[in-house]
Parts: sequence; structure tokens; C-alpha cells
Amino acid sequence: MRLHILGCGDAFGSGGRNQSGYLIEAADRLFLLDCGPTTLPAMKRAAIEPRRLDAILLSHLHGDHFGGVPFFLIEYFYHKPPHNPLTIAGPPGTEERVRQLFDLMYGGAKETPFLRFQVLTPEKLQSVKDIEVFFYVISAMRFLLIQLVHRKDISMFSCLFQKPLMADPLITKN
Repeated sequence: MRLHILGCGDAFGSGGRNQSGYLIEAADRLFLLDCGPTTLPAMKRAAIEPRRLDAILLSHLHGDHFGGVPFFLIEYFYHKPPHNPLTIAGPPGTEERVRQLFDLMYGGAKETPFLRFQVLTPEKLQSVKDIEVFFYVISAMRFLLIQLVHRKDISMFSCLFQKPLMADPLITKN
């Protein structure tokens, strides 16, 4: 398993950092945890082909965490379509917000045969493209736990913690 930190900054790009985008390569899967507006160019700079992406998992629907999705859609419409359908999974309202943002940015709804949406229900283990996801909220904190089966006898976990209205906690600056 390999983690590429494409962005770990806040909404303001503090310190010159890109907005949230964590790319995980695991066995035969490639997926993003969050997709800020700077994610697609960061992925290209890392020489990772966007059309290989299997899924985008969204922790919540603030612009610095999902505002990059329309850029992937434009990439797929006009440049290179994905190898397989892309699944975007997130909290309730994800499909509506993604479609609204795309319409606002590029006008006019387009058919998206390469796109699937899935709601991540809190407190429930779910499979997104064979990636086990457990999303839960404790008080004001959000946690997204991802389980990957590396081999039949070994599971690996990744966890993303977020507190609303604060800078992403994966980077702290005093």
C-alpha cells in the first residue's frame, strides 16, 4: 500500500499547501480520500494517471474537500475517460452537491455513464469498489476508517480524522 499526500492544506492554501487530497494505491485499487480543487494537478505532477482512479471517498461536503471533483469529470469528458466507472462515495447529499457544483462551474448537465454515486451511512460498514469503509461521527469529530485486504490473512486500516471548521488535523502548525 502506498499513500500519496496530494494536499493537506486548509481552504486558504496556508503555507502554499494544496487542499485536501490523499491518494491511496493498494494492490489493484487506486482511490482518493477527499478531492480538493488542487487534487487533479497534484495527481498529474505525481505522474499518476487520473483515468486509473477507482473511487473518491469524501469525508464531508466543504469545497476544499470535494471542490476538485468537477475537474476530474471534465478530464474524463474531454481528455481521457476512466478505465472503469468511477464511484464517488460520501455523506448524504453527495450526488446532488457534486452535480450542482459541476453545473455551476461548467453549465448544463451531462450524461455521466462513467460515474456512480454511493452514500456513506454513518455507523455502518460498507463496501465501495471492494474497499471496506466505516464512517462515523463522535460529537463534532468525523472519522473515516478504510479497511483494505492486502492478502486473505492480512487487513490494513487507514483512518482520516476531521473536526469541522478547523484546519485539517493531519498537519499542525504552531
